[in-house]
Amino acid sequence: MKTAKSKWMLAALLISVAINLSIAGFVGAQWFRHSGFGPQQASMMFDRRAALSTLEEAERKEINQIWKSHRPELKEKLRDFRKSKNALSRLLSSHEMDEDAINSAFVTMNTQRNAVEGTLYSALLETAQALPPDDRKKFFWRGFKRWKSRHHSGKRFKSETQKQEQ
Repeated sequence: MKTAKSKWMLAALLISVAINLSIAGFVGAQWFRHSGFGPQQASMMFDRRAALSTLEEAERKEINQIWKSHRPELKEKLRDFRKSKNALSRLLSSHEMDEDAINSAFVTMNTQRNAVEGTLYSALLETAQALPPDDRKKFFWRGFKRWKSRHHSGKRFKSETQKQEQ
């Protein structure tokens, strides 16, 4: 009897360890993904966190303030974009296909996406205007670096800044 009881205890222990490791792995993966180490949606365009790492503390605070000032407008435009994207998704997946409604929803979604990109552009432009030339060069090279290295391998795409750093 003692061996049967110890086998069940061992099985319960192994299951418990497996569950704990799964939870720890999930939490670790989320932390890794959202802490600037992993790919993010906006990283295809500009990695602001990586770019901020090139600045001194005072400049970093100033640039963060610029981006924070755009946050409410950006949130609203992103919410509108998500709604229009969901509307297009519903129309495309509906049983009855209404091509005019789909085309209209697609135009609306693109308009919303352009509004989001316009706000991001405004933040980037204000950031560029706030930085001195040398800091601006490092900031934007670093912010766009991940995108370049992921999509344009080879020497022909290297910028002058990359050549200087090597």
